[in-house]
This record gives sequence, structure tokens and C-alpha cells, in this order.
Amino acid sequence: MIMAMKRVALWFVLVGACSGEDGGARTPELLAETPDQITSVAVGDAVYLSTSDQTIWTAPKKPGTVTMLVANEPGSQLAIAGDYLYWANSFSSVTGGNRHELTRVPLGGGSPQVVVADAEARSFVVDGNTVYFTSRAQTTPETAISIYSVPASGGTPAVLTTGGLIESVGDVAVDADRIYSSTNMTFNSLLLSFSKDGSDGVALTGDTAGLGGIGYMAVHGDKLYFLASTGGGSYSEILEVVAKSGGEVVEYYQNTGVADTYCGSMQGFAIDDNYIYIACRARTKSLLRRVSVDGGAYSTLAVFPDAANRDGSAFTPAIAVMDDSYVYVGLGTRLYRVKK
Repeated sequence: MIMAMKRVALWFVLVGACSGEDGGARTPELLAETPDQITSVAVGDAVYLSTSDQTIWTAPKKPGTVTMLVANEPGSQLAIAGDYLYWANSFSSVTGGNRHELTRVPLGGGSPQVVVADAEARSFVVDGNTVYFTSRAQTTPETAISIYSVPASGGTPAVLTTGGLIESVGDVAVDADRIYSSTNMTFNSLLLSFSKDGSDGVALTGDTAGLGGIGYMAVHGDKLYFLASTGGGSYSEILEVVAKSGGEVVEYYQNTGVADTYCGSMQGFAIDDNYIYIACRARTKSLLRRVSVDGGAYSTLAVFPDAANRDGSAFTPAIAVMDDSYVYVGLGTRLYRVKK
């Protein structure tokens, strides 16, 4: 009870009245349209998109058209590192068999290079010349859940840690010294920390998500920011933060879920030294919202037009990514940018 009271008190210190809204002052700029729904976005000198028709595209960072980069690749979790675009794919077919790979391609185009074959990666991060990923290996139940490392150029993955604290496949992030991972089990969704060789594993938190799980995580400064799911419905995703050394978990409270400013469905977020940017679906609208890295009131930067989908469906925007000046968001078949 005392811990719960401390947590509530900390909410009020961080969020104040939680009523700050700027009415969607920025107008989203349409950059390009794709033939099918956008599923992931990454940004470097250009914008890179994967779509649900198993195609990866590149687009300029100003209004223009998309150009096919790779065909027949069900890319997800696009990430840029060095001169390459990385992705995880998972392809199941009755006639073509199953493919679970980590793959990369030069940003300027070329033939895809398989970094790890037979890797059903739940999450991955490229850190210098090394890729870290979590996967459910097709082995015994005791060693089914693991964190691996592999050279970014490809090779045989090394098992860093398996089983033990890792009860299910989760997200992964790294900093200069540690690997951070989530483990998602009913009533036991934890944040974990390991040395980069997989040793010294510790749980940073107790259960943080109840019936749901931890769906996205990012390291920034001395903190871990993550999305916890409460198990479904319009109030399912909650932005939370905890120190990298562990301790009290703080929720970034959004106030009411009835208004059309509440982020009920989020896939991820972009973070800089000042703000966390979240592309989300509210009750009837798709939004780009932001909140200070230190907590406080959310504000709505932009309200997106209705998604350009053939069946008129309203999709949750693909994860927001950013450069120094803009936030880029995929929504339906459209790529937008919004001034920061």
C-alpha cells in the first residue's frame, strides 16, 4: 500500500494536470504513397518502408515517389546501421516452406545478405559490428528462449544466455555496457539486464504489465523507456520508464481514455533528448503525440487524415522515426512527415 501511494504521488509530480493540448497545430505533410499497407519505417539519408505485400521501398525525405529496394522480403523491424538496412522476416508458406531470417541490404540497393538463417527473431538491435537478438529456438523447452549475438556481416550466432530469467521471448536493447531484455509471461512481465557476454543477469523490475506484456523498449540516457500492455482493449498500451539500474517504475499517465487524444494503440516511439514521440490510434483518429522525457502532459502535434486504405479501415500508424527536424510516420499506404 505504501509503495502504491508513492507511485501515485510520483505520477502527480510528473504529470501535473495532464491537460496540455496544442490542438494539432502541425499539418502532416504527405511524402509518398505505397501500393500496400506500411508495416515498418526507418530513416537515414532517405526513408525506408516495408509493406504488407512483402516489399521494401525507399522514398525521398520530401514529397516524391517510392522506389522498390527489395522484393519478396516480408521485412519487419527495419533498422539502419552503417551502410546497411537490416530487418527480420518471417515467412510461412504451405508450398514454399518457412523462412525465419535476419537480413540486410546496402542502403544504395543490391542483393539481400542473410545475416542469420533460421532465426525467428522476436527483436534485434545492431550495435556497431554486432547484432543482438532474441529468439525462440526450436530445441528443448529448457533452452527455447535465448539472447544471441552474431557479427553484423553474418555468421553463426552465439548463445549469450538462455532460460533462467528469460521465461519468454521479448524485446531487446543495448547500451555501451549492458543488454536489456523483456520477458513476457502472464503476471510476470519483467525487464532484465545482462552483461554483454550474457552473464550477470538481474531483474530490474517486478511484473510491469499484468495480463499483457512489454511490446517495445528503448534505452536513453540512464533510463529504459517501454510500452506495457494491460491485455487488450482501448486502454492497452502504457508508456513507462525505469532507471537502467532498476527501481520504481513510473507510468506516463494520459488522463482520460474517452477523449480523442488518448493513445489507445501504439506500436513504438521515437525519443530524443527532450521528447518522446508516439504515433498512435485514438478512439476515432490517428495522431502524433509527444511527452517530455521527464514526464508531464502529453500534447498532440498532428492529427492525420483518414488512412488511404482500399477497404477504408483505420490502422494504427507504423512506428514513428525521426531525424533532426522531422518525425516520419507510415499510416495505411501513406508516408507522412511532421515538423518536430
